[in-house]
Amino acid sequence: MEKNTGDNKPFSNEYEAESAIQEIIKKDSDCTCHFNYLVSNSQFNIKKIKLELVTFNTNHKTQFLLHTIEAENKIKAANMMYKHVYQLKNNLTLINSPFSSYTVEWFNKSENKMNKSSFYGHTIEEVLQKFYYGKSRNNFIIYNIRLNPIS
Repeated sequence: MEKNTGDNKPFSNEYEAESAIQEIIKKDSDCTCHFNYLVSNSQFNIKKIKLELVTFNTNHKTQFLLHTIEAENKIKAANMMYKHVYQLKNNLTLINSPFSSYTVEWFNKSENKMNKSSFYGHTIEEVLQKFYYGKSRNNFIIYNIRLNPIS
């Protein structure tokens, strides 16, 4: 498959874009990623596709929301998500990045285990939303959220 830099011609189907996203995520964090396509009604009752990109960490068997995008169809949503992931990977290394990097220390009651996870976001609230995605707040306790220094 030809590499797409986020600015090149879009992928011709969502599976190509998903494969490219999976490659970036696996290489960057050794996590798997999963794609939830949901139909949503936007303003004026126009149907849109909402794409939730979820990562799964096999070390602590927990999922986190990476990003959500809304588009007219699956192909466009997948291409937009690829562009976001590609740009995110490059932007996080910049001093003037629009994103901040956070480390979350948390406890999983059912596993009786402390863990650390890394997130990016504009705000701590956004990080909390990503952390708690699909989880019961009763089973996961956050002990510390740290804004990481810019490297």
